[in-house]
Parts: sequence; C-alpha cells; structure tokens
Amino acid sequence: LSDRLDALEAAVVSRGPGASEMETEEVAMLEKAGRAVLHIEQTRDVPVGAQRYSARRAGSGFIYDSSGLALTNFHVIEGYNRLEAYLYNGEAVSVRVLGTDPASDIALLQVSGLSSVKGAETITWIPLGTSADLANGHVVYALGSPKNLKFSAARGIVSNPRRYQPSLMLQSSGLNTGLFNNWIQTDAAINRGNSGGPLLDLRGRVVGVVTRKMTEADNIGFAIPIDDVNDILPALRRDGYVRRSMTGILLSEHRPSSPSDPSGATVRVVLQGSPGAQAGLKSGDVIERIGDDAIAAPFEHDLPEALERLAATAPGDPVPLTVVRSGTRMVLTITPRLREEIDDKVTYLDLLGCWVAPVEPALRKHYGTTEAAGVWVAAVESGARVAFAGVEAGDVILRASGQDMTKVGELMKICQQIAERRTDHLDVDLRREGTDFSRKLQFQFVEDE
Repeated sequence: LSDRLDALEAAVVSRGPGASEMETEEVAMLEKAGRAVLHIEQTRDVPVGAQRYSARRAGSGFIYDSSGLALTNFHVIEGYNRLEAYLYNGEAVSVRVLGTDPASDIALLQVSGLSSVKGAETITWIPLGTSADLANGHVVYALGSPKNLKFSAARGIVSNPRRYQPSLMLQSSGLNTGLFNNWIQTDAAINRGNSGGPLLDLRGRVVGVVTRKMTEADNIGFAIPIDDVNDILPALRRDGYVRRSMTGILLSEHRPSSPSDPSGATVRVVLQGSPGAQAGLKSGDVIERIGDDAIAAPFEHDLPEALERLAATAPGDPVPLTVVRSGTRMVLTITPRLREEIDDKVTYLDLLGCWVAPVEPALRKHYGTTEAAGVWVAAVESGARVAFAGVEAGDVILRASGQDMTKVGELMKICQQIAERRTDHLDVDLRREGTDFSRKLQFQFVEDE
C-alpha cells in the first residue's frame, strides 16, 4: 500500500504545471460563464383562507445569446405576479416571459436593458452546446443560486446521460413536467434554487438546464438535455408555446422476446374518453407504426421519444396506427386533438395503480364527465389495488379519508401518509354515473430485511 501511495504522489507531482494550467483554464471558463447567469426572484399572491399573502421564491437562469434571450425552468416563474432578475454583479435587469412549455419545464425569457446597467461591458452569454455526445464520466458544472447562495458553481460528472424519470407534478398548478424528455443525471451538487441554471461542459457550453434533485438522496441531480430544449426553442420564440397533440395513450416499454415478436411500444393504458379510446386501442396492444414511421421502445429511456412521436401528430388529422393485438396485426385510425392544460394534469398514483385528474370545466369538455367536483379516475392499471376494490375508469373520487377531494395534490398527500405507514387503509367515497358508493382499500407492508 505504501508503494502504491508513493507512486500516486509521484504521478501527481509530475503533473504539477499541467494540472495548474488546466485548473486555471477551468476557473477562467467558470468566471466568464458566471457573468451570464441570472438570479431570478418571483413574487406571487397565495390565498390562505380569506386572506392573501405575498410569497417569494428564487431560482436561476442564464443568458444564451447576444440579444438577451435567456432560459430558465417553467416552475421557477410559474404563477408569478412580479418577476425580478439580477446579474452576477447585483445589478437588476428587466425580464419578460416570451414563452413557456410546462410539459418540458422550460421558459424562454427576454432580458432587456443590459447595455445600460453598471458593468455592461462585462456581461456575457453562454453558447448552447449539444447533449448528444455526453457519456458517463464527462465533467460538468452546475451554476446557479442553491439555497439562495447566489452565483454558485458545483463540479461533478455525468452519472447517466439518458436517465428515464417519471413526470413530476408541480404542487401549485397540478401540471406534470418532464413528460417528453429523458434526463442528464449528475452528481454535481444541486439544491433548491439551482433550478433553471446551466449545466456546462469543460468548454463552457450549455449541455443541460438544471431542474431537480432526487429527494432523500445524496448527489443525484437531473438536468434537461439541451438538445431537447433546442427542439422546442423555435416554437417558443414564434408562438410562445409548444403545440402538441393529445391521444390519451400511455405507453410502456416492449422488448421483443423472439425474432418474430414485433418491435414497438406497449399500450399501458388508454385514458377514458380520449382519442385513443375512441379509436379502439386497448391495454396490451403493441404499436408498431405511427403512420409510416416505425417506433421501438425496448427500454424505459426510449419511452419519451415514442410519446413525443405521438404528440407530434397533427391535431384533427386522422392517423393510422399499426397495432399488434394477441398476435394479430391491425390498423386503427386515431384522430388526435390539440393538447391542452388539463391533459398535463393527468397524474399517476403509484400506490393506487391509477391515473387521476381534477374535475375542471376543461375535463368535462374533453373527457365527458358530468360531475361538478372531485378527482376523476382517468384509467386503472390491470391488477392494481383500486381495480381489486372495484374502482373503474370514469369513477369520480368525492372524498378520501373523510376529506373532500378538489385537487389531485390532496389525494397525493393522503397516499404519501399511507406510504409512510401512518395508516394502513384508505376509505374512499365515489360516484359512478350518478350512483354513490364507498370502498375501503387495505395496505399491508413487508419490512425490509
């Protein structure tokens, strides 16, 4: 061991000048990139009972071109009444939202007045690179304002350049984000406030937009690949939003078990009343083609691309889907509709094994429910706990654990309490086609060895 340590020390010493030069280059790169990073603060009114209070929260962003265009996360600016942005030297600048895409959690901003602020000549912008070439072990830097510690930098590596993660629901709006992209997983330190900041490579190019971390875990953070952001930037600049189709088809991976087994993606569930249901698609179908284009999703990280392919179909135009059902190949025609905000509020509850959405006017319009309030069951997974209890797609949950249901987040909190083993059952009151009934769900947990 002593010999090995001596050899290691000798190697480090021999690298001395070169290592110093490399460190100097990295410091210079970060110093320059840091002058393009924004500290963003938003203020919004929050109702608490009959009162309304102003709440503030902070995040990050960055300028990516010479005209002052900037990027951040949608959840950083979501629901704001007032938006403020600050440069690295503390100077305030005017910022305006040009476009948002909740599904990818990206917001496009325009920063103005840069030429008139103190130190204008030092302000820079960070070029957008590519995430296609990232691999495990590549060095990256996360810049931003973690825990309100403005203009911080953290060094790490890419742990996985193409990590699949389920969508994440924003508590304030109920919208789900991360529906159509994989994630860059990194061990660079990411905390609340880093959201919207740049993930840089060694050359100082943006390879991702820092977005979230895994709770109850150390050194596991995620960034949106910049290639996915580049795909939607033209639409955000032109229209202020990204136009997508709604099919109501939720997919899972399909791994062919033999040469004769078709490639494709498995239909996990079809949402009640959706275009997919109207087209006759069923859970367990394997979609081979969307129009003339073949799809393949043998692994989880292939799913976002397959879902994006479905979302890229033209709203209102019939599209043939080549489907294999129980060994029989058939063609079904689906007519997607324009994806709206309510469609991004359909949320999966893993503990229950079902997809739910809040009962809102848009839900009644697009999904055919006639209820005025509650949480609507959009789909039930085969073999799920709620399925055994007799809950069906189309049912409306009126109350859970004695609490009136108005938001999906309320039901999620109750499920979290069950998962934390604070209770072992869930009483739900439901309505089906005007008839009220109740169900009791029991939960048994097995202790880890």
